[in-house]
Amino acid sequence: MTTCEIRQEIYPQLTAHVAAIAEQVIPALESVTRLSFDAASSIRCIDRETFVHDVVAAQRRSLERDVYDVPRDRMDQVALDACLYMRERNLREGWMLASVTTLEAADGTIEVLLAQDVLHHAGVREKQLTAHLTQALCRALQYQAGPLMAVHNSAYPQERGLLEEAFPAFVVTGYATWATDEVTRQLFGRPVPVFEETGFETAVFHQALGLFRTQESSGDPVPGPGLVWLPALHGRWFVPPWLPQQGGQWAAGIVQDAGVELLNQVWAQPVLTPTLEETTDRASWIHRVRAHAKELAT
Repeated sequence: MTTCEIRQEIYPQLTAHVAAIAEQVIPALESVTRLSFDAASSIRCIDRETFVHDVVAAQRRSLERDVYDVPRDRMDQVALDACLYMRERNLREGWMLASVTTLEAADGTIEVLLAQDVLHHAGVREKQLTAHLTQALCRALQYQAGPLMAVHNSAYPQERGLLEEAFPAFVVTGYATWATDEVTRQLFGRPVPVFEETGFETAVFHQALGLFRTQESSGDPVPGPGLVWLPALHGRWFVPPWLPQQGGQWAAGIVQDAGVELLNQVWAQPVLTPTLEETTDRASWIHRVRAHAKELAT
């Protein structure tokens, strides 16, 4: 069985519990996705401040790659810096919603970060922790399967081989949602939503969540369906609320119609990223992927 390194930086009881859950999740996730953990990856149990620091540092590295790889006018860099600042502020203000994430560390390894204090306030129980961990480990598989995840984090995806109006966040988020639903269905008999309410949320959580939603509603408008959402160009760390559901339904439909192996081609070939139009026309995307494969074979 494939394993991940579980790094105990704090909270030894959580670390041991996460290790036990990972032993169940990893083989189920590899079976569902037909992807394998073939590179170094780790799960780190950390506190909230370390979580925020490491997420922001990863976003900064992605911005620096954009500036280095895709030279732009100085004002473009200023705009990207402003977006990064807003995303950091958004993350700090909405920390109650930020308990688990996946990122590429400075040494190139893939890390899953769990903020234990946030998990406590959010009332997360074993089923919900399993869903969180499944989604994060799925993101690790996506990172390891090819360059699309790096493109997804870029402010200039078209400069990295994507088609006009390609929507990397749609397939990245949708795939992870679909895989999480399938794995939790296997383990618990039903899909377990990542942000499912448990009734164990603390008063601090509800207060902070209410304040965050007020700030969200008065801030920049959340991109709605029909618009391509690029994380690096938007001042919000959290994905639009409609994206996991619609993306997950799309991914499930692709798997049903053409198989997960066809869907997995997108990770190593970013040019296959679905366009905005293809996110509502699965048959068109499947046809393009199959045509692309035939062209490569000739």
